[in-house]
Amino acid sequence: MLGIDFRVSVTGVEERLRGKRRLSNAAGQRTKRELHRVDFAFSRIRQIAMHPALWCALLVLLCALASRPALEMGLDDDFSYIWTAKALADTGHVVYNGWATAMLGWQVYLGALFIKLFGFSFTAARASIVLVGMATAALLQRLFVRVGLTEWNATWATLTLSLSPLVLPLTVSFMTDVPGFLVILACFYGCVRAVQAPSDQAAVRWLIFAALSNAVGGTVRQIAWLGVLVMVPCTVWAIRRRRGALLAGTVLCALSAIFIGACMYWFKRQPYSVSEPLFAGIHFRSHKYQAILLFLLPMLIAFIARYPIRERWARIQAGGVIVAIGVVAGLWVAIWPREFHIGSQFLLAPFADGEVTAKGFELGGFPGDRPDVLSISVRWALSVLTYSAFLALLLSLANASRLQKLPAAQLPKAGPGEEISSQTLLTVLGPFTAAYLLLMVTRAAVFERYFLPLLFVLLVFLLRFYQSRIALRLPALTCAFVAVFGVYGVMALHDVLAASRAALEAADELRTAGIPRTEIRAGFQYDAWTQIEQTGYLLPKQPWHTPAECVSWWDKYTPAIHGRYQLSYSPSCFPESEFSPVEYGTWLAPHHQRIYILRLP
Repeated sequence: MLGIDFRVSVTGVEERLRGKRRLSNAAGQRTKRELHRVDFAFSRIRQIAMHPALWCALLVLLCALASRPALEMGLDDDFSYIWTAKALADTGHVVYNGWATAMLGWQVYLGALFIKLFGFSFTAARASIVLVGMATAALLQRLFVRVGLTEWNATWATLTLSLSPLVLPLTVSFMTDVPGFLVILACFYGCVRAVQAPSDQAAVRWLIFAALSNAVGGTVRQIAWLGVLVMVPCTVWAIRRRRGALLAGTVLCALSAIFIGACMYWFKRQPYSVSEPLFAGIHFRSHKYQAILLFLLPMLIAFIARYPIRERWARIQAGGVIVAIGVVAGLWVAIWPREFHIGSQFLLAPFADGEVTAKGFELGGFPGDRPDVLSISVRWALSVLTYSAFLALLLSLANASRLQKLPAAQLPKAGPGEEISSQTLLTVLGPFTAAYLLLMVTRAAVFERYFLPLLFVLLVFLLRFYQSRIALRLPALTCAFVAVFGVYGVMALHDVLAASRAALEAADELRTAGIPRTEIRAGFQYDAWTQIEQTGYLLPKQPWHTPAECVSWWDKYTPAIHGRYQLSYSPSCFPESEFSPVEYGTWLAPHHQRIYILRLP
């Protein structure tokens, strides 16, 4: 019995030990699985943190903050849009004021949300567009990769647009250009994903995303509806052999057209909404189109860096073209000297006289003359570089057959955009670009900010050509130019904001002295806000009795203002008042400037 009891007790101990081992092994397995999940989570976090799209978005935010964007008055036309956002936050209704030709759509709701969260201020409303600019940069980077560019090339192409002197001021304002651009990019992203979809069902789902996002998103800026009206039908044609694509595309386009028609009908019936005619003018000869080359210069410079100058045929062709240009210029000077003198003024960078000029940015409306921040030597250097880079591009395109095509082994293998061909891209983007160009050149006026979608399309095709025929990686010279353009954009934006803050300080000084706001002319944005506060709208009236050469173009829109004092960049036209000028500092030379307070008769 004792032996049996002993064996039983030993057996029980062994079973308990085996049970403990099993529990220990199970706990170890659970611990391993938990450690694996933690490692996977940290790996994903590191992957996201180092993602180029995220860094592009963060660089947009850092550049916006570096410019010190706080300003409690309008920038360009955004005073009107911010007023509508404020009215929506206060009353729950969308109210126009006689200035906006854009419908504003979801942007004004986003601005109203920020006003509700942080209280009304111009800066709070504009902060919402900084977030939109960050999202635009991230989407741009992924789109460039989707269409076949390497991560390196896609990142620098994104920064070329997002940090350019054209886009950065729009990102810190409440203008509709960046939100409208985001809507077009989202539609194109859906179209690209539909083309690259692994199944018919996935292709249809991406078509639905492209159409619905563009129909709803296009309410911010009507021209963005070209996405669903042109780009989506072209994508449907490109994937017409997929099951259900034609039916889904037809239904989506029909529903979107009905929705767009209803939105346009609603907009035209709103008090003080402004509807432009579809064809208001012709601007084919505008010199502003040369500015497109300047904004693309960081990418075009790569064609100079990689131009096969060692090849004899390349040297002969380049020399022949340069000699021909010199002969034409000489004949122009000899036969039409006066016309050459007038035309040569538009051959110098930055080429345009709209938002981006030799004086920096023109985002405010003050009388007087600001000093140039780009010297004549810098303008000549930029012009020569721009035209030379464009010439290198043209010669590269003309000799595409001579350029050695990179072997398939060198092209990126992991990129999700490998599957889309140039022919498909041309099918999707070609009609859209033609329609956009037609609507742009027939508007009442052409501004550089309208070039944004065109710059994107040009970058897609230029970099695909560069990457397949010239080199897999953009050179360091491109990176340097992107950085220089970005730094200049931040500095020029800071300076125009500093001038506006100085003007606001001068106006506040006058108001502290007991002068009503309706007797102060402090620039277009300030005066327009005064007019809207007084009457609720801006409508052109006859200008007041001041001599014609001293009347600002916006005076006829602000008849509620009977100015006794006017702010100006320079002491011209009217004598200085008893109030001292307000000084402010700029990052670009000259570093010490003034806003003068002039006395009106």
